[in-house]
Amino acid sequence: MCLLFPLGVISHYNLLFLIFSMGYYLYLQKNQIYTKNWLYVTGFFVLGLLILLYLPIRSLNQPLYDWEDPQTLKRFWQVIARLRYGSLNLAQGGAPPLNWQIFLDKLIFFVNSIISNVTLAGFLIGIAGMLYGFSKKQFKQKMIILIISLLWTGPGFILLANVKLDSGTMELLRRFLYLPLVFWVIILGLGIFWIYSKNKYISYLSLIIPFVLLIRNYDALYYRHQFVFYDYAKNILRSLPENSLLFSDRADEMEFVLSYLLYAEKRRQDIEFIDCNAAVSKSIYGDNYYRIWGPPRLRIREQVEKGIINRVEKPVYYATFLPEQVNIPKINLGLVYIAKPIDRLTNLYPWDFIPWDEIYSLRKPVESDIRAVNLYNSYFQLMSEYFYEHNSIEKAEKMLEYANIYYGKKDWRLRVAYWYFQKGYLDKAEKMYNEALEINPSWLEALSNLGVVYERQGRNSEAINCYRKAIEIKPDYTEAYFNLGVVYWKLKKWDKVTECFEKVLTYNPEHQEAKKFLAIVKGKRKNGTEETSEKRGH
Repeated sequence: MCLLFPLGVISHYNLLFLIFSMGYYLYLQKNQIYTKNWLYVTGFFVLGLLILLYLPIRSLNQPLYDWEDPQTLKRFWQVIARLRYGSLNLAQGGAPPLNWQIFLDKLIFFVNSIISNVTLAGFLIGIAGMLYGFSKKQFKQKMIILIISLLWTGPGFILLANVKLDSGTMELLRRFLYLPLVFWVIILGLGIFWIYSKNKYISYLSLIIPFVLLIRNYDALYYRHQFVFYDYAKNILRSLPENSLLFSDRADEMEFVLSYLLYAEKRRQDIEFIDCNAAVSKSIYGDNYYRIWGPPRLRIREQVEKGIINRVEKPVYYATFLPEQVNIPKINLGLVYIAKPIDRLTNLYPWDFIPWDEIYSLRKPVESDIRAVNLYNSYFQLMSEYFYEHNSIEKAEKMLEYANIYYGKKDWRLRVAYWYFQKGYLDKAEKMYNEALEINPSWLEALSNLGVVYERQGRNSEAINCYRKAIEIKPDYTEAYFNLGVVYWKLKKWDKVTECFEKVLTYNPEHQEAKKFLAIVKGKRKNGTEETSEKRGH
């Protein structure tokens, strides 16, 4: 155990939460542990940690995959302490504030995760096992150890992780719940033992639970045909002309698959590949790049990448879903963006429009893998943007409709409507927003945006109705108050303008536009002037 524990902690840091139950166990055994035993414990524990020395030794030999390049003592410590994220954090960034509502939400999430893994019957039998364990003297101390382990590796871990609960983070957190499930299954087994002591035939029904779980989760667990990352990476390589440079700024899985295709399968040997996250390739951004995120990290990226783009003679592309994150001009070209040469695309491709939907291939992912699902959905979003930019409206709408069919992304109508609005097709934008409201009459964004469309068409009374409906649904909806105030501004109803902008500042005191316009209208009313015109965006 002393050897295996540090070996496990190296790969699964949540095992560290077992120190609380282990400490309680050692306290119970304090009179039976001698100095010699402590020497054995310490020796085997240190021996288990020695496997970590493999990281710098391996890194010195320049392997293909070399996470954070741990050749120096500083970077070695950064890797094993997870300083890139924060030792207890699951993701980069600041932790959300912890309050009773978040505590309750995370506790409910944990309970629901237990139920989804062992069924409601398994959960209730586990509760029975817990009560039975505390009621029997021979089980009581063991049950306390199990409960401490369960609480710290389950709710304790979830509470300390610096993530708020949404579809993506819940999927991330579920990966760390196998450990508390082990303790729950042990408690569940004690519950079955108690039922057996009452009626052995009823206890046999518990054997149904594994079969129910297998049948219910078979599709979610069957990954034999999970090729979405592989397909997506191949599509990216298909997008690149010969002798190109690719900056890749996608999820870690994509960087691994791209490097696998390039270096293991030896595909597209003409491509130079740079991992912008420095997870696969060695960092070209400096040693401190592994420790920082946010604007400082992006500033480093911009400086280094601009230098490379100016220096190389080959075409430069980006695989990214956030092209504006780094201030380098790019043009959408399918699943990638071209950064160089932007003004000479015809030298790379002899046609203006490429029917990528006929060239790419992408198999549907396992729906339980939220990261694969998000990647799959990003394909349709990027392709729709590409087709929009090339005025292939039917194909763009088809891409967004596919996203809606596969994953119920109802906001595809808003994306289409917004594109129509940007291009000045106000009638089509109106039609699409109304279709969205037929699906959900309380859709705030659709109501607000439809109001802006009406306003641009000169239909001010209809615009006012849209904004008022949005406010009825959400009384603190500042965007609707602001838009309503601007309509009244055009109508020169200054009392209502003042009222609307004051409402905006009531709910959002830092709203700069509302502050500016409120000061203007108050000044004009004070001076007795009423003429002005202001513009605002959609």
